[in-house]
Amino acid sequence: MVSIGNSRIEALVAAVALLGFPCDAMSCVDQSCTLTCNTSAPKPCCPGIGSCEWDPVFRDYRCIPSPPLICSGVPPKPTLPQSGSRWTLFKMTTAATTSGAVCLDGSPAAYYLRQPLTPSTTNRWVVFMEGGGWCMGDLNCYQRSLTDLGSSKNYPTEITSPEGQGLFDQFATATIVYVKYCCGGSFTGDVEGPIAVGNATIYYRGRRILDGLLDELFGARGLADTTELLFSGCSAGALTTYLHADYVTARMATRAPTAKVVALADAMFSLQSLDFQHSSGGNYYTRQFTWGYTAWNASASINQDCRAAHPSGNTSWMCFHGAIAANYVKTPLFVANSKYDTWQERGVLGLNTTECPGIVAVDGTVALCKSAFGARAIAQEQFWVHYGNSMVAAASQLPQKHAVFLTNCPTHCETSGPDWGNSAFPGTRLDATVQQWYNMVIANTENTSWAAPRWIARDGDKCIRS
Repeated sequence: MVSIGNSRIEALVAAVALLGFPCDAMSCVDQSCTLTCNTSAPKPCCPGIGSCEWDPVFRDYRCIPSPPLICSGVPPKPTLPQSGSRWTLFKMTTAATTSGAVCLDGSPAAYYLRQPLTPSTTNRWVVFMEGGGWCMGDLNCYQRSLTDLGSSKNYPTEITSPEGQGLFDQFATATIVYVKYCCGGSFTGDVEGPIAVGNATIYYRGRRILDGLLDELFGARGLADTTELLFSGCSAGALTTYLHADYVTARMATRAPTAKVVALADAMFSLQSLDFQHSSGGNYYTRQFTWGYTAWNASASINQDCRAAHPSGNTSWMCFHGAIAANYVKTPLFVANSKYDTWQERGVLGLNTTECPGIVAVDGTVALCKSAFGARAIAQEQFWVHYGNSMVAAASQLPQKHAVFLTNCPTHCETSGPDWGNSAFPGTRLDATVQQWYNMVIANTENTSWAAPRWIARDGDKCIRS
């Protein structure tokens, strides 16, 4: 196996360390703390946590318990109620008729709703946008319209284990809305007329689906009465989160003005990068983004601050990249991604997944590519590691209000995968960090000086999966 290694990461690690970590990020997750310590000017640690000292294991300054807290490394997984099959399908027939909020094939858009599993005094909601990639070109979008990713005709009346299941189980006291993805373009399309594809027709109406969804949730489902909203999604749904979080927050301000709105994007913190096949110039995803931006009439549907910063039609499409759009998102955001994202491996970098399967050994050691494939595999691994380093650098430049969780585990979509409840970051699970962040951000939504916690795996850190 080829081990992960790149000396350039050290400078990036130093830059990230300056951002600081929450005092309890590497110790007991049930300790409540908002102070940080860092390498430039160590601050006092939280009462009972200890002093800010250099930790040779994590190669960073951390709050070291003194006397030591009784922690066993990774805290035990919490016992949570399971979702079962308590999801009810709602098709948006009114929005389809009045505003054209339809899937690619013209059928009504739809969502599933799960009522809270346990009672709570907090009226909390989670709106989760389903993932499923994009379609590329009118013909490909027509082919997609024949599937559940482009039509609601065959949606079952109930579901049992949707994407984001781990997140949903953790938010057992919340009303969960699982929004089906049938528009093919991360809810950005707003084309008035149907698109002819041979003798068939398709529709690019993703933005109308989003508007119709919010109207229905406010008017008929009770979203206007919520006190907290987590807007989230996985894969293409994560890109939806980057693109629309501020728009959803603005809509909430008009119908639920006292509600606190935060967002979580699971994957698709993608960078504008050359792919391995076109390292001298060109990029597969660039072609897809530029096509979609025009074909879907998406200019009004991307993050508008990002669009203003990229005013030219030749560059506005770059706001489809999560790592670019996130810089302009005002809504407090949790970015969850693998430095070695297995979808970006193919879709953005164009790597060979047979030669580079992203293997995790029993002891947690990560090997991206197989040395048995020779020089080409080694070159692909170096390319992939460089991309991961660039992701770390991009994350370090995000506004301080945004939390970040970057793991070395090769994966894609962690809110429903094996890394949700395991130590994807050394000594810390994703589920624990999300819970810690959520409690902190809800308490600090009005605090403009608050800095969100960040967990960023270092070069060589292991991926522990039970």
